[in-house]
Order: sequence, then structure tokens, then C-alpha cells
Amino acid sequence: MTESTDQLLHQITLLVEEGLKSIQENMENYMNTNLNQIIRKLNDLDSKVQKLDKRVMKLEKNKQPQNGMNSRNLKNQGLQQIQPLNNIMRNKSFQNQKKDQNSLQQGYENEEKEISQFWSEIDPESQNIVHELGSQSAPENMVLEEMNSFNTNNNKNMDNYLFNKKNQKKEEEEEEEEEEEQKEKTDRSKMNLKSNKQSQKTKYLKKNKNSNNLEDPNLADVEESDGFQTEKTIKNKGNILNLDDNNNSHVSRSENGNKKTKKIITRKKKRYNETQYSTPKTKTPYSSKSKKHFQLQQTPVQRAKRMFTEKSQKTPFLSPKTPSFETIRKLPFAISMIGEAEKRERELLKFNPNFNYKPFEESDILDEALAMVLYLAIPFKVLPQTVLLYSDLKNERSLQEFHSLVDNKGATIIIMRNEEGFIFGGFASSKWNTDQVYFGNSKCFLFNLSLDTKIPYLKKNQKKCLWGSQSAIKFGTTDLVLQQDFQNCYSHIESCYGVGLSRNSIEAKTLLTGEDHFIPEIIEVFGFAKLEN
Repeated sequence: MTESTDQLLHQITLLVEEGLKSIQENMENYMNTNLNQIIRKLNDLDSKVQKLDKRVMKLEKNKQPQNGMNSRNLKNQGLQQIQPLNNIMRNKSFQNQKKDQNSLQQGYENEEKEISQFWSEIDPESQNIVHELGSQSAPENMVLEEMNSFNTNNNKNMDNYLFNKKNQKKEEEEEEEEEEEQKEKTDRSKMNLKSNKQSQKTKYLKKNKNSNNLEDPNLADVEESDGFQTEKTIKNKGNILNLDDNNNSHVSRSENGNKKTKKIITRKKKRYNETQYSTPKTKTPYSSKSKKHFQLQQTPVQRAKRMFTEKSQKTPFLSPKTPSFETIRKLPFAISMIGEAEKRERELLKFNPNFNYKPFEESDILDEALAMVLYLAIPFKVLPQTVLLYSDLKNERSLQEFHSLVDNKGATIIIMRNEEGFIFGGFASSKWNTDQVYFGNSKCFLFNLSLDTKIPYLKKNQKKCLWGSQSAIKFGTTDLVLQQDFQNCYSHIESCYGVGLSRNSIEAKTLLTGEDHFIPEIIEVFGFAKLEN
């Protein structure tokens, strides 16, 4: 009995091993061929998409896009046309894969039938012996397990392949979009340069239209303030009829026969009677004759700008301890007060060209130009009226007097001048108090009008803008401290207010006031009220 069972078991194991080997070989060969076919089809689709991309690029080079179409829209249209073909090919590949899987399942079922027939021919006693030896799963279950495991692995490989392809396409599209945006930016910059040059030419021609027109009987002396040569005419009686036909002549005839001449100017004739004047050797913003007239026509902010540029050209340093004007301009957070005031002045004169209000008239520190610069640099939505609240020339020089006149009066600005001539101070957006608690918001700032620098509040998360007590007032922690009745004051910026200097540097201690410790010569505090029309 034992010999017969051993022989049967040996035969069963041989048959099962041979069947499994044949199944594995068939599965691997069959699925490898299917995978290769699918990969080839996908590669063909990728090559077609790349060819269409190249065609789109050629169309962009040869023809300009019409009706607001750019390269990105053309590419999207091409991809939309290809997309249905791509979907059809993929559907076919997946249908073929399903057919292949169905055929494999049929093969497995046929092999299972053969194994089950062989199993049914064996005696029940031998079947029980096989179960007792430990092979509780029948051969048919073993085949099903291997088939399921192979299908799951195959599906995972296909999903990974498609996922990687999608990621590659996304990356390529993003790179192409970035390149297109850079090209568009360069083209726009070139077009802007051309348009600016053309606008300058047209403006100049409009300005000089009357100077070139000799049919005007009231021609007078003309002075070009833009740096071009002057043109002068001699007035005679009678109206001018016409010019001579010669291009080189500079003589015209009048009704009385008198001649009219003008100064020769080097120029080049162009089409449509346009003239291009040559620039002089020495360029000056205005001539010596009209200097006073030019100064009177300037606004206060323009006068302050002219004075500051002249001062910076003469001396690069305001004092040996402070940084130079060039280094201050290069600092990351430094703001030009004249630049801010200039922008706001343009907007103001557009809506109200007759604006004649003179702020800080009661100040003994500021002149008209600096007063307007400081007034327009304050961040008010509606321009207010300035009111003098405290001045140590009129009131007692003490912090007690300061608090009695300034506390609970709304937003204020402190203006000081020291012995070296520095004009500096700070703007408080909230009302002063003596609660010994930090208050205020990020609209507060420090300023130095002598250096044309506005020092903003940088630490927006920490609200350490202002602090007040009976014996001291502070901007930040150490940025500007006024204490002991203004007899012991110091400034050390970059703790809360700053322009980008290192905190422990000498420049951080001297940028605002010129020195680390100082005693102000004059102190003024202004408040703000509603401006009366």
C-alpha cells in the first residue's frame, strides 16, 4: 500500500510541476509580446505629438498669429485634434489586452479541466493521503492563485508606465510655457523702447511746430529748454507769403518785399517735412537768460529735488560719520521722500491744478520746498491741514509740557534740528499717551530730510512702534529715544525701524541724526485737522 501511494504522489507532483512550468512560460511569452506592442504604439503617438509641436513652432516663425492667437493656443488646438486619435489607439490597445487576458483565462480553464479529470481518476484514498501530507490546496486552486498574482503585477506595471508618461508630458509642457513667456517679455520690452522713442520724437515735433512754421506773423524768439539749439527769427512788417524753392535757403519774402531771416540750424531733411535737430555740444537744462523765470515756474518739490541733486554733486557725504548718498540709494529698504512726494504731486495737480496750500507755515525749521516734500510723504488718503501743537521756542522745554499739549490729539509728526544742521524726526500714526505700553501700527516711520531718506517700520508682527511715559518717548525700542526733557537723546536704528544696515554698525547709529547721542536745537510737533477749501 505504501509503495503504491508513494508512486502516485510522485506522479502527481511531476504532473503539477510540468503544468505550472508550461503555464508560466506561456504567460510570460504572451504578455511580453503584448507589452511590447503597447509600448510601441505609445511611442508612435509621442513622436506624432512632437512632430506637430515642431510644425507649430515653424508657423510661429513664418507667420504672425492673427486674431489674438499665440503659440500656446495653436499648440492646444493641435493637441485637441490629435486627442481623439490618441484615445482611439489607447482604447484599442486596452481592448487587445482584455482579449489577451480572456484567451489566457480560457487556456487556464482547459488546463484546469485536464488536471481535474486526472484528479477524479485517482482513488479517494490517495486523495485523502495528499490532504494528510499538507497540500490542503488542490492543484486547481494553485493554478488560480498564480494566474491572479500575474494579472495584478501586469496591471501595476501598466499603471506605472502610463503615470510616468503623463508626468514627462507635464514637465515638457511647463518648460515650453516658460520659454514662451520669456520670449514674449523680451519682445514687449523691445516694442516699448521703440514706442518711447517714437513718442519722444512726436512730442518734440509738436513743441517745435510753431518755430518751424514761417507763415505765423507773430514769430518771436524761441528757446529750447530740452537741450536743443535755439532758433531766432527777425520780425518784419507784412505777412509772409511763401518760402524759396531751394532747400538750403533760409530767406522768406513778405508782402512789402522785406526779407526775413533766421539763424541756421544743423538739421536733416526727412519725409513729410519732418526735421531732426542736432543736439548742442554743451547740454544745459535751461539757459542763463531764463534761469530766474525757470525757477519761478518750478513747484516746491521740484525745487527741493534740484537743491538736493546740487548738494549731492558737490559733496558725496553730508558728514564724515554718515554713509554717502550713493550707499543710501542702494540700501534695500531706504525710501526717497522726494520721489514719493513727486509722484503724489503729479496726481494731485491732475485733479486740482490750482492747489496752493502751504503746509507747516508756522515752522521755524522747514522752508517751503522741504515742507511740501514732508507733507506729501505722509500716508494720508485725504490731504489734511497742519496745526502747530508744541514748539520749544514758544513753550517750555520739558516732556511734561509735551504730554500736556500733544497727548490724545490724534496723529502727529515730530520735527527736529540739531547743531550740525540735520533735519529729522518721526511720524506717529496713533495718539501719544503715558501708559508705558507699546502701541501704534506699521504706518509710523522715521525720516531724515537732509539725506532724503524715509526709514519704514519693518517688524510688522511685533507692534513695538511707539512707547510713552512721563520721562521718555520712543520710536521702537532704540530707534529714536527722547528722554530727560530732551537733554539726553539717542538714535540706534535697525531694531524696529530700518533700511537694511547691520544692527551693530556705526552707520545704524549715525544715519538718522549724524551722531549716536544728541541734543536737539529746535523741537516742533504738528497735528492734523480737516483742510478747509
